[in-house]
Amino acid sequence: MKTFNTFLLSAVFSLASVVCRAGDEKTAIQATIDNELKAYLDGNFDEWSSYWIQEPFISQNYSGSFQYSVIKSFASLAENVRKSIDQKIQAGQKIEKKVTDFKIIDPIALVNVDESFTFDYYGEERKWMGKSLYILKKVDGEWKFVSQNCVLVSTYESNDINAENYINISGYMLLQLKKTDDAIKVFKLNTELYPGSFNVWDSLAEAYMIKGENDEAEKYYKKSLELNPDNSNALNQLKKLEKK
Repeated sequence: MKTFNTFLLSAVFSLASVVCRAGDEKTAIQATIDNELKAYLDGNFDEWSSYWIQEPFISQNYSGSFQYSVIKSFASLAENVRKSIDQKIQAGQKIEKKVTDFKIIDPIALVNVDESFTFDYYGEERKWMGKSLYILKKVDGEWKFVSQNCVLVSTYESNDINAENYINISGYMLLQLKKTDDAIKVFKLNTELYPGSFNVWDSLAEAYMIKGENDEAEKYYKKSLELNPDNSNALNQLKKLEKK
């Protein structure tokens, strides 16, 4: 009986030890995620980069109703993050990331994360939710990112805001394909459907500027400013057009 009690106590302590180690690792992984995010939001590039494996095989991917992006190699990701910090794109963003589950296959951790991202869009608060799989690797006792893969949870509703955004995104896709005339047709359609939106006029002006029709671009940037005098992009583009 004494032997059995000793065995039982040993098993309980072993289980408690495993649970404790798992809890410690979850805390450490969450801390890495929080610190990497804080460094980005604070605009501290060197601190941010210290949480990543700085190799060509790393990646960061986002996919969802209105967004799809794939960044491969640390050099490409670092360039993208540095631009965001330089342009202060991260300023005012509210981002939360919470570890929901993880599995460690030494020295790799596969981590499920819930994300929320709230940002200001010309005075209007917008938000998306995401489900992510992060892959981290332990290096010299510290967890570092290998990849971040996020799928945005769709909050799509059939309303004017989403319809306007979808049409606008379609126009920009055509611009990326160098189909400027087709893009202009799409942006014009959006101005007919949503004439009170400053953003659709701004997009139409941009397409005309890309085409080289600066008079048209100037006209529509001014139209956008009439609807929203705080549209800094239109102000900046008009200054560029004045110099031409």
